[in-house]
Amino acid sequence: MKTRNIAMESKMKKRGGRYCVAGAPNKQSCQNTSYTDGIRMHQFPTDPVVRAKWVKFVQRHRADFKEPVSKSAALCSVHFEESCYTSTSQIASQLEGYKEKVKKILKKGSVPTRDTIFPAFSEISERSKRQVKCGVV
Repeated sequence: MKTRNIAMESKMKKRGGRYCVAGAPNKQSCQNTSYTDGIRMHQFPTDPVVRAKWVKFVQRHRADFKEPVSKSAALCSVHFEESCYTSTSQIASQLEGYKEKVKKILKKGSVPTRDTIFPAFSEISERSKRQVKCGVV
């Protein structure tokens, strides 16, 4: 009975959480949520100058996106370069020993630049690599 429950849980997808408001080329929407593994969600900044740049970034593919931005609106970490993050290391104590945990924090004033909808760490299949080399994709 337990194996059946585990199988059902793995098939069920978590819903809710925050969704990324950014769009991507060809009128696709970013499918990342706060439950997507390896993805961090970032709330729109309060600084009006930086906020306007974030809104302009989203409007490149979503013309209907306008100010004022909802409090729940967020962009996912896929749309930011690695240089936009500061790494801090924390040491978490466990029973057997210590484990270092690296936490990435978005730098103040960072502006999204990536149009991609796929996480940067995703692997590309061999077929996709061949298509990219040939210029198909």
